[in-house]
Amino acid sequence: MKTFQRPTARRSGLRRATAGLAVLAATSLALTACGSDDDAEGTSLPRIATVTAYPYIPVALEQGYFADEFDTDDAPTVNPIGSANDAIAALRSGNADIAVIGFDPANLVDVEDVVILASSEISPQTTRVVVPESSKVTEISQLKGKKVASYSASPNIAVVQSLNSAGLKVADVEYVSLQNDAALSTLAGGGVDGWVTYDPSAASAEIEGVGRAIADGDDFGYLNPVFIYTTKKYLKENPEAVESTLEVYGEAIEWINANTDAAAGVVSEATGLKKEIAAQSLSHRNYALEPVEGDVVDFMERLADINIELGVSKGRPDYDAIIDNSVVSEILAD
Repeated sequence: MKTFQRPTARRSGLRRATAGLAVLAATSLALTACGSDDDAEGTSLPRIATVTAYPYIPVALEQGYFADEFDTDDAPTVNPIGSANDAIAALRSGNADIAVIGFDPANLVDVEDVVILASSEISPQTTRVVVPESSKVTEISQLKGKKVASYSASPNIAVVQSLNSAGLKVADVEYVSLQNDAALSTLAGGGVDGWVTYDPSAASAEIEGVGRAIADGDDFGYLNPVFIYTTKKYLKENPEAVESTLEVYGEAIEWINANTDAAAGVVSEATGLKKEIAAQSLSHRNYALEPVEGDVVDFMERLADINIELGVSKGRPDYDAIIDNSVVSEILAD
């Protein structure tokens, strides 16, 4: 088994990965309910549901990590998704073997067949409270009685947690539901006073001179983790594929962290973002393959409690059953 040095979480940029992106684009196919294609020489490649803007797969393809770990020149089938809800649904329906996406506890309540294998990043600074560039607001408490926007139909956890950190409740502001593109233009026109959003949207506002951040997840305790998920069935039946996939992600993360001067070309090309915006977004990300434990689990429990308070869910996930650090711990111990 190939091993790698345990990566240190750090802010990072990326070198352009054109070859990897070309293969990724070619393999970003809609998933079907059938299983992974078997490779004659090595372990079967998993079907991966993830955000195409994440740099891991393009980097891994360009650097040959999938080829090395799985002994094949083929690329994994990749299904682009946009939310944790999509990821969990793809796993549970049998349409994906591995999912790499953020976290929402509401999707895991009473779920017994999905496990979290590891975190690939913990990036609180990617979540920010943005105000118009010309605004006199300098802290969250000054948003009381004002219009605050975010992407969800009702106030999401980041909105609640950011307001609570300043002694405010949702009722203390006028919540406005706006998708990111609309929110950016509305912020620019002064139609809202605050915007709770994530990179790259926050970075777009900053680089374009539309808005400025007055707080981020470090200030209000929002970690914004990205997790690697699978199902208990897939883990039991394909332990080598799971281990190899985590190895690939670990190697990709190590490469990303070692190439911070190369300016985010992979994300820029994958998303169409300006390179400056991609670089700004990536500068807030802390990539590291790590077990899910300690402060991260505490954060997950707080989010579940907030969901209950909001009426989004009626219970908490069974984290003892959902989190399985055995594979990643073994890899990092070698």
